[in-house]
Amino acid sequence: MTVFIGFSLSFCIKDILEEKVSADQVLAIISSTKIETSESANRVFDQYMKSYWSKWNPETVRPLFDKMLRRTVHPRIHGLRHGIQKTWVEIPGIQC
Repeated sequence: MTVFIGFSLSFCIKDILEEKVSADQVLAIISSTKIETSESANRVFDQYMKSYWSKWNPETVRPLFDKMLRRTVHPRIHGLRHGIQKTWVEIPGIQC
């Protein structure tokens, strides 16, 4: 199985919803979001449901969001930005 690291929480979850990538293939996501609390997670979720994920039901998306959030690193919490423009990078030789 091909394993990926993602670089956009919104686009990675969108690709999973569109079945371009399986959630089981995602080792980690390095996100540009700054989610530090459950309140900020809820704000991001609500905002992304109105835009990136608007064609899906929130009851379908929320469990996936929560699962991927546990695999997500937020460099902005530490004053850093990753600046990577790709959505995915394939990681050869690693299995989830």
